[in-house]
Amino acid sequence: MNRRDLELRAMHELQEKGYAVARATLKPVKVSGKWLSAQNDFFFSFDLIAVKNDDVRFIQVTSGTQSSLSKHKKKIEENFPFSFSNVVSVELWFYYKLGGKWKRVIWFFEKGKWVSSILPKAGAKTGEMVRPEGKKGKIILGEKKSA
Repeated sequence: MNRRDLELRAMHELQEKGYAVARATLKPVKVSGKWLSAQNDFFFSFDLIAVKNDDVRFIQVTSGTQSSLSKHKKKIEENFPFSFSNVVSVELWFYYKLGGKWKRVIWFFEKGKWVSSILPKAGAKTGEMVRPEGKKGKIILGEKKSA
């Protein structure tokens, strides 16, 4: 599954939950006499903006390795005006393959740091997860943690 497919998957999931969703699209740019497609992220950082009543979510969708995850966290931190982060949810949806199936962890930028809704347990069996505070329990992938 490529990045566009993951973005569309996330977009459809949000729409099913009643969100109105805007997706950054590719735009043509001319470089050295050739036309190329360039990503046109919102605030140079986000692929999706989802709105439902007073709930506003800015979402970057990515996949791959820990290096890719770190790169996108840094990109958001450098480009997004965090004075708005108490008004909107700043999220990074990270997809990875586990046992041949796509899984997702959502990272939230809260109070100046990145926190995850779930974390893979070190040395865990396929799909076993723990809450960030170390408490075991069944967690649905992709759901925002309760405050």
